[in-house]
Amino acid sequence: MAEQQPFADLLGVRVHDGEVRVTVTEQHLNTAGTVHGGLIVTLVDMAMGRTVREQLDDDQGAATLQLSLTYLNPAKVGDELVARAEVGKKGATVVLLSAEVVTADGDDIAEAVGTFTVTTSD
Repeated sequence: MAEQQPFADLLGVRVHDGEVRVTVTEQHLNTAGTVHGGLIVTLVDMAMGRTVREQLDDDQGAATLQLSLTYLNPAKVGDELVARAEVGKKGATVVLLSAEVVTADGDDIAEAVGTFTVTTSD
């Protein structure tokens, strides 16, 4: 089933081969003229969320408990940003992940670690 993500659509975020991607436009910039950090953390959160959900049963969901991100380099208009996440540890109710955001050319933009909680629908 395809996911409906109006927020992702608003930002121009798309998923390709399991990666979360966006091509930077003027609307993604902060007052310094570089990509707003909120866009980068959104990419990470979406990539981690997708990665967690791939590990779950149909009656389970997930929510972000904690996310820590380190910005390494600025991104600019025209850059295609790619976010990738992987599970580090998975318990019954908590999943630990790491993620990176790079440009399509391989330039490092950010690295992150996150913790998600696993929920079950009743």
